[in-house]
Formats: sequence, C-alpha cells, structure tokens
Amino acid sequence: MSLRIVSYRDAEDLSQSLAARLLERLGDPVREAHFVALPRGGLIVLGMLSYVLGVERSRLDGGAGGDITVVVDDCSLTGARFGTFLESLDATRVVFAHLLSHPELRAAIEEAEPRVEACVAAADLASPARPPGDEEAYRRRWAERLGDRRYWTGAVEAVAFAWSEPDRLLWNPAEGALEGGWHLATPADCLASSLALGLAPGDAAEGGWAPGPGVAWRVNGERVELLRLEDGRLFSLGDVETAMLRAVLTRPSLDAAAAEVVRDFEVAAERAGADLAGFVEDLEERALLRRR
Repeated sequence: MSLRIVSYRDAEDLSQSLAARLLERLGDPVREAHFVALPRGGLIVLGMLSYVLGVERSRLDGGAGGDITVVVDDCSLTGARFGTFLESLDATRVVFAHLLSHPELRAAIEEAEPRVEACVAAADLASPARPPGDEEAYRRRWAERLGDRRYWTGAVEAVAFAWSEPDRLLWNPAEGALEGGWHLATPADCLASSLALGLAPGDAAEGGWAPGPGVAWRVNGERVELLRLEDGRLFSLGDVETAMLRAVLTRPSLDAAAAEVVRDFEVAAERAGADLAGFVEDLEERALLRRR
C-alpha cells in the first residue's frame, strides 16, 4: 500500500485549487459565507483558504453569518465526520469544502443531503487497482463493518498530512473487529506520528528508516505494534525493541539511534550498535522496515 504524503507546501497549493473550485462552483458570494472548520485538520485548511479567498475574520468559526455555511476539512474518506457535524449544524445552505476526497463520495453526499448545495474538493483521491468485480464486494464488506453512518465505503489511496493522518481503522481478522490508532506515516513526515512516538514538541524527527510499504504501526500502551497488511500478521515489540524502533524512526543514522538506546538503557555503545544493526536487518528482511 503506497502512502500519499501532503506536505505544508502541498497543502498551500491545494488550498489555492480549492479556492478556485469554490469560486467556479458558487461565484463571489462564497466570500460572504460563514466558514466553520472540522477540527483539527480543518482548522489548518481554513486558515489557508481564508487568506486565499480574502475572507474577513468576522466570518470565521462563530463569527458573522451568511446565506451559505462552508464546512472545511483536510480530507474526507467516507464522510462520517462531516455527517456527524452536519447533524448539529443549524444551517439551511451548506457547502462541504476540503482538500482531498473520492469523486463518488462527493456525489453520494450531495445526493443524500438536501441541505448540501455543493461538495467540493481541491483534488481527487484515487481508487487503488482491484480485481474485476471486487470493488462492490469491498464496499459491502466495509459497509457492514463500519455501519450506516458512512455515505460511501469504496477503497481509496492512503493519505497523510504533514500535521496528522485521518483516523485509520484496520480490520483484525483474529478478533473479528475493527481496531483504531494505526499509522502509516513515518514520524519524519507527520507531526502527529512523531508525537505518538513520544518526541517532545520541537524535537524534529529525522529518521533514516520508515515502516515498510504496507506496514501499519501503533502505540499500544508503552509498546509499538507492527501490522503487515499483506498477510495480516501482527508483530508486538518488547520494551527494548520498541525503544530501538523509535530510535531508527526518529534519528538519521544508526550511530545517532544507538546513542538514544545507550541513553535509555545504559548499555555499552558497542553493544547497542551491534544489537541495533541486527534488529534493523531482521525487520528489513521481514519487509517491516525500509531505508528512507
């Protein structure tokens, strides 16, 4: 599974495109709308979008009203967050504006919600290639797992932003249940991922390694778990292994990562370096880790 990383500069460009699409769809009256954001990624996008459109501060979150309310987010995968927000929104004319989504989701929202006059994205999320006939089975399967609070349950490419990732639920076949808290982005690419691994604010992640393609990870208590999506195999790391993985995901070289291990466990530098090299080699052989 490939991962689309949206940097801050990418987000600026997408915000420009989103503004252009809103003006194309709604015209200049959109500048007089009331703008609200879905927290927390939507707040970042709303800030950029308001500058591009020249929206007055009084029209942002809780400010002056308008004939149209524009709800802003960074992306939408199934529409669940927007649907929940819409239920509490006292507005008769609504526009849902975001950076990325699948066109079929946008069409489904417009069809299902009479109040939504337009569902607009800056760019499309693509559908990954699937065997013929499998797409409908995929949608039915995920509709059953997710329940009826989703407008659309088709497959889309994985995406992460420089600030965070969408809430990612993965299916655990052993438990027969959905589990949350999973990440695909490396700490060097995503602020929320670096904080999840315990980096202090201001301590930039410069990891020389990243999870392998199609490998998800999460922090479960004090330990890290790795999930190889291809075969559904789960790897639960011990305390020392978790510390070594944190080090190679956040430090640029084996020497720098070994220094972290030495500090945390008070072992000899030579021993830490050898153990770390063996650990990395083992994870690379299992396709759980790759050089960035």
